[in-house]
Amino acid sequence: MKNIAARILLSSFLFNLFFPLYLFAAEPSSSSIKIISNIDGASLYLDGKDTGLVTPVSEPLAVEAGYHMIRVEKEGFTGWRKDLILTAGEQMEMEVVLLPLEVSEGQKKAFKNMDKKPINKRWWFWAIVLAAVGTAIANDDSTADGGAVVVGW
Repeated sequence: MKNIAARILLSSFLFNLFFPLYLFAAEPSSSSIKIISNIDGASLYLDGKDTGLVTPVSEPLAVEAGYHMIRVEKEGFTGWRKDLILTAGEQMEMEVVLLPLEVSEGQKKAFKNMDKKPINKRWWFWAIVLAAVGTAIANDDSTADGGAVVVGW
């Protein structure tokens, strides 16, 4: 009986010792990030370091599971940054939109043609004020009896 109990105890001990190691080794520790950008030629940075890759990136980036900071930049465009936490084996796809910093010709014309007068010097401001005052007077019932205010108890 002692021999069987010792064997059970030993096998239980060995199982508990090595089985977690098997599970840990079987679990993938890497993840991947696929970057899709609307602008070609933008530089890709991972955790503050230049990866040497530029958009479009054909293959996903292989990274370790955990916290990462991704940045995509191109001169003349807004920068893009994302902080993320990846779990082991996770495959993430990121869509990056970079906007131009320079104002287009249409926007320049629109700003150039804008009046620089203050709002109270514009004709439509006073038209709105006049319409509002006229509406308030037309809807005021206190002047129906000659303006007298009657207080009733």
